Amino acid sequence: MLYLCNLKIPEISLNKFAVDIQTYKRFFSLLLSGKDIFFDKKEGYFFTEHSPSNSPISYPKIGIYIGNGSSHSWLWLVDLFEKYRLYDIAFIEGEEILEDKLNTIDIFIVSGGDTFAIGEEIGEVGSYKVKNFLEKGGSYIGICAGAYLMLSSSKIPLKFFNFSGGKIKNLTSAPPRPINMSYKFSIPYGCQYVYHPVRGAVQIQSLRIPPFYRSDLIISPIFGGGLITPSKDLTPLANFHSFTEDTVFLVNPEIASDIFFGSCAAVMKNYGDGMIFLYSPHFEHPTFPEGNNIIIDTICYGIANTRRKDPVNKITLPSKLYQKIILKKIKSFLSNARIIVYGLVNNQIYWKIGNKVWEAEKISVFIESIWKRINIIERSVSDFRIEPSELSQIATLSSIVLNNLKKLKSEINKGSNSEEESKTLFKSLTELSSLFFKNYFKSKLDSTLKNVNTL
Repeated sequence: MLYLCNLKIPEISLNKFAVDIQTYKRFFSLLLSGKDIFFDKKEGYFFTEHSPSNSPISYPKIGIYIGNGSSHSWLWLVDLFEKYRLYDIAFIEGEEILEDKLNTIDIFIVSGGDTFAIGEEIGEVGSYKVKNFLEKGGSYIGICAGAYLMLSSSKIPLKFFNFSGGKIKNLTSAPPRPINMSYKFSIPYGCQYVYHPVRGAVQIQSLRIPPFYRSDLIISPIFGGGLITPSKDLTPLANFHSFTEDTVFLVNPEIASDIFFGSCAAVMKNYGDGMIFLYSPHFEHPTFPEGNNIIIDTICYGIANTRRKDPVNKITLPSKLYQKIILKKIKSFLSNARIIVYGLVNNQIYWKIGNKVWEAEKISVFIESIWKRINIIERSVSDFRIEPSELSQIATLSSIVLNNLKKLKSEINKGSNSEEESKTLFKSLTELSSLFFKNYFKSKLDSTLKNVNTL
């Protein structure tokens, strides 16, 4: 029997009752302790005894793509995984895929961004690395741009990633006239255009096929994700059902309804010993808990296939604690950066980098994600351990971000084209965030490993 939230029950089911966050946290702590737990993927049950119908499940090692082409949305995954006590996280760039970094993880997640830029960064050689990862039992979760990447295409570099026969439904040579947010409405796709009929929160109909064990209707946002035309090799998991009061129409509502309702929002595919999950909506968005549970259920479903069944080894971190003087420097750099960003956001400035539109508010997403955790760390410095060299590098990158922001603001004030400065800034923001969160999650994992024996 498993003990979760002080309940003594013979089995845990994601299917029969709503599992809350605290239950999930206790569950993942049990996995982290190395407890033998088995999962019946068909029914969504967990057991402590093995049977022919279930598979062993282990604490997942998750890789998040943060390389060229990725947007700020990978930071939503950071919030999600911290909330559910999933701390064994790797932040992966394109060149690391070529260096076989995928061999060290169980789940690879590619979230929103510029699909063409992501494809170019990973490249043809990288696509073979992804293929090998899947064939050997890894799971791929593609969200928004990450889902587009795995659909069928004849365009370079996307043709290297034809891991499914699915098509993009909202692809046409003659898109309808936009009535809102024309700068975000469509992107070129060869001789055609991918257009986005709506943005914001929509209702999604679950088809109750694993890993969609839960409620029939789910509310989650769509921010440019594709409408999928599934092929024979794809299993539909959910369809777009209806709009909400928060849905923003980019085309006439009647046109949006015609293409939107009943279109596929989520699919999956077995690939070798691994699995592919393609999700158009941003289920990982932090303000949509039903969608968050879909991501967590998908991870549980996927790691029942994983190649790595052994418990996570304890991570040994240097004993030297955070140096408060450097932490104060980092806070100072970020505090000044926040002031500059506030002014940019109020001016409603945006840049188009590749095929992706970046608003000034997305700068704030990067900075605030670190800022709120710096304040937490400051209150419990002894719980956060980091190598001095990496701490110094975080401080250096914080200074670089601030200087890049100042250069960007200067170009804007002069009325100059600031696209190059924005590219440089977002690159430095990604470098800072990935290094910070690499160490942040290492520390969280180390702390949790120390406490699992108290469960």
